[in-house]
Amino acid sequence: MKNPRQLIFPFSIDKKSSLSKFFVPLGSESLVKALSMKNGDDIVISGNKGVGKSYLLQSVCNDHSSDSFSVSYIPLREAIKLQPVLLEGLESLDIVCIDDLQKIASNKEWQVACFNLINRCSESGCRLIFSCMQGEDKFFPDLLSRLKKMTNYMESARDIPDGSIQEYGDSFLELSLEKPEVSQIALDRGLVDKIFTKEEFRHWFFEEFPNEENDINQLPDSVSIYSYLSTIENDKKESKNKIAVIHVEGLSLIHI
Repeated sequence: MKNPRQLIFPFSIDKKSSLSKFFVPLGSESLVKALSMKNGDDIVISGNKGVGKSYLLQSVCNDHSSDSFSVSYIPLREAIKLQPVLLEGLESLDIVCIDDLQKIASNKEWQVACFNLINRCSESGCRLIFSCMQGEDKFFPDLLSRLKKMTNYMESARDIPDGSIQEYGDSFLELSLEKPEVSQIALDRGLVDKIFTKEEFRHWFFEEFPNEENDINQLPDSVSIYSYLSTIENDKKESKNKIAVIHVEGLSLIHI
C-alpha cells in the first residue's frame, strides 16, 4: 500500500506463531492457503473456542509484516476497553486482523465503528480478516441487514432464486475443494455473466468506451459496492435506464 502509516497499539502478539506451524484440520486447507496470500478477499473465520482462530490471525500478521507491507492485529476482547476511535486510520494499512468480533455484541458504538471501517477499507483496498465464535455472528444487525439488502438486490437484478448467494457462501469451501476455479463456479450459478482477466477487461472496456485521451490504462473513477448500494433507494423514482459496471471483492465466511 502506498505510504503505509506506522500505527502503534498496546496489544501483544505471539511472535512465534506462523501459518507454517498451524495444524490444518481436514477441510481447512483452502482457508490456510487464502491466509498465506498477501492479497485476497476479506475473510470472516468462524469456529468454536480453542480451534486456533486467534493463532491464525496472529500468524497472518507475523508472516506478512515487513517494512513495505503493513499489518495490524486488534483483539476486541482487549480493545473494547478503549474507545472505538482506535479503528480510525486502519484503512491505510495492507491487512487488518480483528479478533473476537462477538465481543462487541452489545456495544452499538463499537459495531458502528467496525461497520465504518469495512466501508473505508473497501475504498482503500485494505484487506480485513475477522474471527468470531461460531453461532455468535448474528449480533451485527446493521451490517447483516445491509448485507441482506445487498444480496436481495443482486438476486432480483440477476433473476436468480432467493437465497442463491447465501447458499453459495455457505457451501463455498466444499465447492472450492471440488472445483478450484471458483470464478467458474460463480459463472455456472449465474452470479456473474462473464469471466475476464484484468488485462482482458481493460481491453474490452477501452474498445467499448474509449476515452478522449485514447489511453487504455485510464479507467473511469470507481466507487465501493457499499457507496453504490446506498444510492439505490434514493434513485427509485428516476429512470431505470442506467448502466453501472461493478467490481466486487467479496468477503468469505469460513468455519473451522
